[in-house]
Amino acid sequence: MVGFFLSKGLYKSPLIKQMERILALWQTIETQAGLVQGGAMFELPMTSTRVKQL
Repeated sequence: MVGFFLSKGLYKSPLIKQMERILALWQTIETQAGLVQGGAMFELPMTSTRVKQL
C-alpha cells in the first residue's frame, strides 16, 4: 500500500481546494505509486507539482 497525504496547508484549505489539488496531481500520484514498493508515504503539496516522500 502506498499512502498519499495532504500537506498541512492543504489540509487546512477548503474541501474544494483539496479536491482541485488531488485532481491536478492525479497523474503524478498514479506514476509515483507505480514506481515504489508498498509502505511508501508521500505528502501532496499545496502549490508545487512535486510530491515529497515522508
